[in-house]
Amino acid sequence: MTKNISRCPHVAAIGIITNEDYIAAIKSEKCEKCDCFAPHLWLCLREGCLFVGCGLGKEKNDHSGDHEKEKAHPLQYNLTTKRIWCHVCNQEVLANNDPPFELSFVDRSIKSTKSINQSISTSVQMNVVNAIENSPVHHDDECRKPFEPTLFELEHTDSTDFTRGIVGLYNLGNTCYMNSALQALSNCAPLTSYFLDCTSFVLNNSQRRVNGSSSQNKSNGRLAKAYTKFIESMWMKRTNGRQSHVMNPSSIAAEIRSINPSFRSYTQQDAQEFLRCFMDELHSEMRIVQSDLDDKHRSESSSTESSEMALLIPK
Repeated sequence: MTKNISRCPHVAAIGIITNEDYIAAIKSEKCEKCDCFAPHLWLCLREGCLFVGCGLGKEKNDHSGDHEKEKAHPLQYNLTTKRIWCHVCNQEVLANNDPPFELSFVDRSIKSTKSINQSISTSVQMNVVNAIENSPVHHDDECRKPFEPTLFELEHTDSTDFTRGIVGLYNLGNTCYMNSALQALSNCAPLTSYFLDCTSFVLNNSQRRVNGSSSQNKSNGRLAKAYTKFIESMWMKRTNGRQSHVMNPSSIAAEIRSINPSFRSYTQQDAQEFLRCFMDELHSEMRIVQSDLDDKHRSESSSTESSEMALLIPK
């Protein structure tokens, strides 16, 4: 299997960052400019700096982005998702990068993130299997085998190795059709992993659309942004009892109602129709992001070719 490779040249500026530096950043627990806590904290990967700042947190601050603009330190490491983002390249920097870089804690973090993704997938499978095993139709007790605990069972253990996904949703008035669809999507491992790992990518490009980069889309990427925050809250680990066991999906409901008038009434709707509308719009918004990137690459390629031609033409 071919490994994914990123090609960020700015890793050369990382320098030496020790595990002690990394642990100190985690223990800081909040932005150096405000009181914002995880999951919105970013660590600057410039040797001698190691600034910890928030990115689009509860107060809508972006001190990590401000730091990059003021200091020109493009590489930042999310202390929750364990991913590196380059503001200049506007893309994620993978552990397998060309040119390579040395950060021992990044390798361990990526491994632990993979185990989280696997736990999400396993929990979904185990919930289905356990439901079948416990159904009255199944009478062959001798064939039953012990299964791994479901995510619900892990919720009541002292283990901190698993993220949390068992969160209820408020009924906003006959919105059970929407809640059931969102619960199903939140337990779709590949989709959830994408929105957890690429939070900055989605939010940054949503902001670009608001500023006019892709004005032809009537929602300006607001649904993708709302769903990103929804998934982030759904799967965020509950620490010190601060995370609620129930969420309000009103932001998603508001965006869907602005896109499709049929969902504006407070009557029962079809869950499959909601899911179709939701996924179509989400797909449309993410396709716009890809088209913007393609346009950018084509523009850069054209500029490079023009420069090369200018060098070849004799004066």
